[in-house]
Amino acid sequence: MTLTPRWAIAALSVSLLVVDHAALAAADGPKLRLSSDERRRMYDLLREYPNKRKDPARQGEIVDELVALGPVAASQMMKRLDREFRMKQPRYRMMFDRAAARAAAAKEKDADRKQIDADLALLKAQEANPTKGNADKAWPAMQRLKEVYRLDCKAVVAGDETLSAAREEILRLGTWLDMCRAPVIAGLEAQGRDASSIEVGDTPFDTRLAMQDAGSATRALSIARKHAPTLKANEAALAKVHAEVAAGVSDLNMMRMIMGHAPLRIDLKLCDAARGHCEDMKERNFFDHTSPVPGKRTFLDRAKLAGTSARGENIARGQSRALDANKGWFYSPGHFTNMFNAGFKRIGFGFAGKFWTQVFG
Repeated sequence: MTLTPRWAIAALSVSLLVVDHAALAAADGPKLRLSSDERRRMYDLLREYPNKRKDPARQGEIVDELVALGPVAASQMMKRLDREFRMKQPRYRMMFDRAAARAAAAKEKDADRKQIDADLALLKAQEANPTKGNADKAWPAMQRLKEVYRLDCKAVVAGDETLSAAREEILRLGTWLDMCRAPVIAGLEAQGRDASSIEVGDTPFDTRLAMQDAGSATRALSIARKHAPTLKANEAALAKVHAEVAAGVSDLNMMRMIMGHAPLRIDLKLCDAARGHCEDMKERNFFDHTSPVPGKRTFLDRAKLAGTSARGENIARGQSRALDANKGWFYSPGHFTNMFNAGFKRIGFGFAGKFWTQVFG
């Protein structure tokens, strides 16, 4: 039987599997079989779990024990957690979105409008004539505006007891789901079967949830509302890339929206091209838009090789963080122009060590 994904949370790329429990139970190998006592224990635990809703600590112990029993028990628990998560996650998202909208409106109402207008004027001066002198004034202005449009997600949640409790529940369920995946994947692989249909995030669930909350908070801002479809689509891609890449793209898109430009859509193929160029520069000890690697001479070649297209590229070296690379490009006229080009629609972002690349499409 071919295993197919049962559902997916688009913003987090959290997908679960309809597991062939009978196949797992019947598979050869001691790790894939339960003894009679273990099977009875599994069913006892599965029956106990819903009766302990007011005791999350005990529910966590039940999940731990079922996971320890192996893939058969873990797949049964995953199925139940799947159902519970799908029922409760939309309610939490709705609650958080409403709380974020209230917080954003209150913060923007309290902001100094004259200072905002003055800072925007400095940014427009840099955009009209990108120079180091203008950048020296525009960069601090950008930081002040970022603060105006930054929502503290923890504060949004902390101010509402019901929302806080709902988030804690979603966090528990998502973490338990991640715990169940490992033995299920191990069971499939022990049978020689493809486990790639189970998407396992590169980051812990708490980080993925925080990213989703941050996305909701951003979409609540006045400068972002009309760009909600792009920002929402980006959340799924952000969950699939390195945290530094996610930070770099999110930071650039915030700066673009502050300056009145549309955010860029993440192109994962361009991210592959950007990362590949950084790896080549690091491994071959060069720093240039032109690569000595056959078939990858220009950013156009590299994008085509990755299965997409490109119209521009920024490279940097020496920075330890994506945000620092963005700052360096902000101060460079040519790179600044690429970052805030209203004609660009897509972005790929990659790094290797202290080499950084942005590719625009």
